[in-house]
Amino acid sequence: MKKNIHLRIHFIIFSFLIVWTSVRVTIDLGDMEYLKQITIATTGGMLLFYFLGAFLSITYQSSLVNNYNGGIAQFVLTVFFILQIWTLYNFSHRLHPHLFYLLNIDGSYQRAGDFLSISFIIFSYFYLAYIFTRIGRMVSKIAVVFWMFTYTVSTLMALVSSQLFGSNSATAVIIGVYLITFVMALIIPKKAMLLSYLRQQLVLPWRKQLIKQFGLMAIFVGGGSILLVVAIISATNFDITSLRLLGFGTGTNSSLSSRVEILLETGVNQLGYAPILGNMNVAYITTGDSGLTLHSFFPYVMANLGLVGLTLVLMIFTSIIFQLYYEARRGKYTGFISYKLNMVALYSMFIFIYILFFANIATGVSWSVLWFTLGFISKPFYFSERV
Repeated sequence: MKKNIHLRIHFIIFSFLIVWTSVRVTIDLGDMEYLKQITIATTGGMLLFYFLGAFLSITYQSSLVNNYNGGIAQFVLTVFFILQIWTLYNFSHRLHPHLFYLLNIDGSYQRAGDFLSISFIIFSYFYLAYIFTRIGRMVSKIAVVFWMFTYTVSTLMALVSSQLFGSNSATAVIIGVYLITFVMALIIPKKAMLLSYLRQQLVLPWRKQLIKQFGLMAIFVGGGSILLVVAIISATNFDITSLRLLGFGTGTNSSLSSRVEILLETGVNQLGYAPILGNMNVAYITTGDSGLTLHSFFPYVMANLGLVGLTLVLMIFTSIIFQLYYEARRGKYTGFISYKLNMVALYSMFIFIYILFFANIATGVSWSVLWFTLGFISKPFYFSERV
């Protein structure tokens, strides 16, 4: 049995976006090192992380279709848990004497934060894969509680790490992905949900019954998480003002406020400089300071890549949303496999919307977490069997 490889339309559009970005960097900056950084380097390579996500998604989807027994998921969960313990142990030797922060960071937190965010997204998908192994099988409550505990404690340790090296973006990604994952983990194994699906009484993705379940579970998980954090802070007498998230005692998130300030003060000039074709040097041209680049995804794309780049980006995102929407409905499989793939597509839709929402608040076009997520959830190339 041979296999054919197929490319999705959004992969073709993404290729055009990479070409257009390369053209703009070459014309506007003439800086090949910067072009390398935003396309194939680990600092924020759009192309590199997109392909990493795409290749990893092939393995993940295959594991779902082949009905493996959960050993891979448990292995990934265990490794991530151990790595978080090891990381915090190493961090404990570098703690700042007064702040909840590491010594000698010197602003070099971006790559570490992106790596932690990507790792946590992978970790969460495999926790969801473990949840699927519970359906239709006799699984002890002790095992269920143990892996739920492992996932939650790993999340807390990842949050601690993200604040210790000062990555507010990683903190935001971890919190959002955890809440989405935990809600899905509570809903997916419900017997009534699966039976309704198998009887074709549950129409995904926007069934009233499902929306109600999501709403109630989101309130429950969100409220429970807040109470857990408050309890930990009270029990440890932790000074939350020492966090970078709160500006180390200033009471404000300086990184977010500075992004808003740049957008309000220079956004109009940057967006209006070259609205059709864009200019990758627009921040320096309009403000005299290249550091005043817009840190909001869509305004950044519009200012630097113009309407041409924005159109390509919107076409990519729209194509992926429609793909996930149709994948969340009935697919080529039936029964339990179809239920798994439909629920993963619905989960991916929530993850994508959240990551895109955050990107539009605080990141530019080369945020590696966004492009990894796009590659992972959209499966830009897939295989079909032929005789």
